[in-house]
Amino acid sequence: MELHNQTEATRICVAVIVRSVLTITAEAEDSASFAAWTAADNSLNTRWQKSGGVPTWLNVNFGSGNAKAVGAYTLTANPAAARLDNQPTAWRLLGSNFDTGTYATDTGKWTLEDERSAQTGWAIAEKRTYRITDTGTPGPWRNWRLYVTALNGDSEATVTEFELLTDTGSATPNQARFSSGQLILNASATGSRAKAVKRVLVSDEPIHPAYGLSSQIQRVGGSRPAMW
Repeated sequence: MELHNQTEATRICVAVIVRSVLTITAEAEDSASFAAWTAADNSLNTRWQKSGGVPTWLNVNFGSGNAKAVGAYTLTANPAAARLDNQPTAWRLLGSNFDTGTYATDTGKWTLEDERSAQTGWAIAEKRTYRITDTGTPGPWRNWRLYVTALNGDSEATVTEFELLTDTGSATPNQARFSSGQLILNASATGSRAKAVKRVLVSDEPIHPAYGLSSQIQRVGGSRPAMW
């Protein structure tokens, strides 16, 4: 996932993921150092931050004609203990194909896909995965919005890392997992460590032995490595 920070007043980040363009925005940002795009920059040393309490939101827009069906998502807490009271503890995950309107005032434009409450007890840098239960209208959506409704004791909201995952084939969706002895990459993940590319064409000519490439990936808890 490439992230390009724009310098104009809106401080919108344009991210390129497997030739797709997305935009990450928020209701507000405390400063350019706490821009919305930093919630998906693969770093625990940065964060989106917004003062003034809740509700507030962080939005991922995949762009026109590029709606995504999301099967799960993750949130990662800040690595500093002093900032754990800024962690969201209740939120809604909303989907929409519109750029305007809000869930509270225009439910015809925004669909509730997941809702969580009492998400307390966060440890430093803890990452939690949340699977979306099919509500009958699972998308795909152009916009996916994390609508935060409660924090862990403070009035300043922060999101250190936020991921959207399209993998619905495992109980614990990840960027990489083993299935039937094969390594499966979730190339559509959005957020930290989403580095897998769906297709790479190197050459259609025979591979010369001098330039052959192989890697071994060891199954965790297993004895037989898988070749990739």
